Amino acid sequence: MRRNLVLLAITLSLMVPAAANAQQPGQRAIVGMGTASAKQKPTILRMRVQLSEKAGTTEEALHKLADRKEAAKLQLESLGASADSIKVTDATFPSTESDTQQQMRMMAMSQMRARGRVPEGLKPVKSVTVVSTVTAEWPLDQETNQEMLMFVSGVKDKVVEADLAGLNEPKELTPEEEEMQAEMEQMMGGYYSNESENPGEPKFHYVAVVSDEARKQAMADAFAKAKSQAEMLAAAAGVELGPLQALEASPTSSSSGYNYEYMRYMGVYPGAGDTEEPNDNEVVAPSPEALALRATIQASFAIE
Repeated sequence: MRRNLVLLAITLSLMVPAAANAQQPGQRAIVGMGTASAKQKPTILRMRVQLSEKAGTTEEALHKLADRKEAAKLQLESLGASADSIKVTDATFPSTESDTQQQMRMMAMSQMRARGRVPEGLKPVKSVTVVSTVTAEWPLDQETNQEMLMFVSGVKDKVVEADLAGLNEPKELTPEEEEMQAEMEQMMGGYYSNESENPGEPKFHYVAVVSDEARKQAMADAFAKAKSQAEMLAAAAGVELGPLQALEASPTSSSSGYNYEYMRYMGVYPGAGDTEEPNDNEVVAPSPEALALRATIQASFAIE
């Protein structure tokens, strides 16, 4: 048992990146790791939605998108969003279909041809789609949690009703596109239309602005836990813990711990990454309960 603990301490010492280690070759070390989490009060409600327009030419599609972006900004201002918080990304082309969608489209076309519902040599109507992402914020300065939730609920209802992306507007589909869509939905029982989240639906997140003092405190708490772990390892191995040799903060120290949500957002909203990056002074989460500042510290100590 004692030998296994010594081996564990040595193994952990190898976890510290070489760039962060000031140790000399062959020098022994014990590594401790600690994570601290502090709940944060939301101060901002942030909304993102993708606007999309399709036309026969790129020029026409861009013109239609410009009109929709301007209308969306005016609607958001009328709904109480902070004027300086309303941001719109440059127009771009949407992501290509997923492999699953492409396979389903080919299968649907094959079945339609087999039943004689699609004439051989039929050429689809050419169209161009362009997209842009709109972001807006509302301050959350309500005194009680109940008041905040009621305010957020009202904002969400109004934004959805505004239909910024025009999801409820009549779709301009060619007869061939209508036939294809109906066929695919019938084949997959509606799976095609629900395979991924619709970027045109507004997504809301709670945001808290984190002060330098709060971040320093979180790191101090995480370091205390890392040192405590190293002390326990040293005691278990029957050695003395020496001075600090190297210290490293995990990347999660500068985020809410909700990195997956941010990466998902980046995939759903093409072009968003061109103008926006994660803010080290914020923590973001889809609900107030998940809003927390997390810090992870890895500390390497000499063995005496």
